[in-house]
Amino acid sequence: MRFNGMIMTTALLLAAPLAAAQTTQADAAAAARDSAIAADVTTVMAERQIPGAQVAIVMPDGAIWERSFGLRDLASSLPMTSDTLIQVGSVTKIFTASLIADLVAERSIKWSDSLVARLPGVSIRPDLADITLDELATHTARLPPNPPNRVDVDGVMQPYSVAALYASLSNPDVRRVEPGRTYSNWGYALLGHVVEKAAGQRFEDVLRERIFEPLGMSHSKIDLSPADERRLAVHYWPEDEPRIPRPRWVFGEVAGFGGITSTAGDLAKFLRYQIEPESRGEVLDAAGMQSLRAVRTLGSSWQAGGGRGWLVIRDPDGTITLEHSGEVDGHSSYIGFSPDTDVGVAVAANLGGSSAREIALPLLARIVAQARQLQPMNREVAMSLARKRQWADAEVALVKVVTAMPGDDEAWHQLGVARYELHDVPGAEAALLQAAKNGASPASSTFMLAVIAAAQGRIDTAFERLDRALRSSGAKLDLDRAELRILQSDRRWMRIVAKAQRARSGG
Repeated sequence: MRFNGMIMTTALLLAAPLAAAQTTQADAAAAARDSAIAADVTTVMAERQIPGAQVAIVMPDGAIWERSFGLRDLASSLPMTSDTLIQVGSVTKIFTASLIADLVAERSIKWSDSLVARLPGVSIRPDLADITLDELATHTARLPPNPPNRVDVDGVMQPYSVAALYASLSNPDVRRVEPGRTYSNWGYALLGHVVEKAAGQRFEDVLRERIFEPLGMSHSKIDLSPADERRLAVHYWPEDEPRIPRPRWVFGEVAGFGGITSTAGDLAKFLRYQIEPESRGEVLDAAGMQSLRAVRTLGSSWQAGGGRGWLVIRDPDGTITLEHSGEVDGHSSYIGFSPDTDVGVAVAANLGGSSAREIALPLLARIVAQARQLQPMNREVAMSLARKRQWADAEVALVKVVTAMPGDDEAWHQLGVARYELHDVPGAEAALLQAAKNGASPASSTFMLAVIAAAQGRIDTAFERLDRALRSSGAKLDLDRAELRILQSDRRWMRIVAKAQRARSGG
């Protein structure tokens, strides 16, 4: 027993320095991360002259990193803190859409319900009566951006009542906009009131019971007490130089389009829930939250689309971000997350315009890149990302696959394709050459090498590789690819076409 005790003591003595070293390394990595995040934030704040900002980041493990920067009040030099209140503006729309989805799941309402069905007894113009909740949520109801009877004084919105909202629906001066997606505060003002009617409660009470309290969002509210007013950051407008205090917005009875006051930390709690709603099924309907993400409208190209509430951004490499920004002239906010990496960013600032989003985007790019590096190798996920043409994520995942399984010729091939789409020609050719070397049937990889050569203007190399690819029996090659058009004026092209036809017919 004494000998065993000596072994245990020795093991503990040996383990202690190792654990200490690991702790020191982890602390150093965290410090480096914090420093990089702070540098990103303060750089944007200095460039845009943003007085103060709160930043909260949802990490891959669900932990929330939170920090405040700058001042909430320039004149008094009061610091921005984690409990300073910010009017989040249109980020409220994601909360409104979430409540509608939850009420749909309860079968209290349907996305296909019309305004006239949800607001019985209200006088509604015939051409507005059939507008559906889905059209309101996706900004496709052909409504103008704001109700016709909204009142602003010196650029600041005044309280808007339910009576005014009802009156807007019979206003003869309203002109419908062209079909398509037109961002509309009016539409979400109506959705917020539909929430009240369906739930039988004030909009803020529904928010509190279904979202704020279950998620621990203790700083979030619409109506502000005198104590809340004292915690509110001073409003500053981007066009004012030097910065001067401006009045806040007051929403009144109708607030579903922009009335929430909150903090970045609270917004991050909501964002963490949206990233993985299945983890908190008792809060809102998880399937309903997932339904908000689906792209329902597209712009002129598939770089930005609209869901129900969420704006869906697609980078050239296929990476998807779901986001929403908000502003009330003197405050701004942003929430956004990557569904592929389960990380997100919430920012709140006391300068209007796009201030919060400009702070958030570099942070989101940084943490998404870091999260990709932490993701374990998973061949099925890697190949799925390639099929979805999410090239940046696919490239990272496929490198892990071929590192673990260097004989996987299909993974090497897909890695080559991903790198080609990411304009890494040397890396693409290296991966495809390895795929052709490993593979029992190297035709596909050799064909892609021919495509790359043609795209680079290396005509002789392209023909040599096409000829080699066609030597594989039964090879079926896509000779209609745009990169190969440069070869069609060469006399060798017809010989390649003839060989391809023989391969397809089995000759």
